[in-house]
Amino acid sequence: GKFTVFDYFNEVVLRIFPQLQITGIMVRVVSLCKGLVAGIVAVCLSQPMDTITTRMNQSVQHMNVIEAARLLYSAGGLSIFYTGLMARVLWSCMAIAMQFFVYDWVKETMYDAILVGVN
Repeated sequence: GKFTVFDYFNEVVLRIFPQLQITGIMVRVVSLCKGLVAGIVAVCLSQPMDTITTRMNQSVQHMNVIEAARLLYSAGGLSIFYTGLMARVLWSCMAIAMQFFVYDWVKETMYDAILVGVN
């Protein structure tokens, strides 16, 4: 999910702001924004399963995924699966943004080094 969102976000930005020139410092800014958006999406998609896993690990008796999900749902409905989401989003999206920022920088640097080596 993260890489899909990360790659797609650049196209979305250019469609919304066609006059935007993504060069120089804007490449880095857009890269950070793509990472933030990818991080938020990744956290929102994985939060329910992380909540279920946490519940399973806290249980004294062995329970499977379905049992843990049923227990959580009966205790708080759908919203319980997103308990603590904001704290996780704040932490994770910053970490993922930095990962993708470094990923983009390394990819660009290696691409430039290969092109210079070829010429």
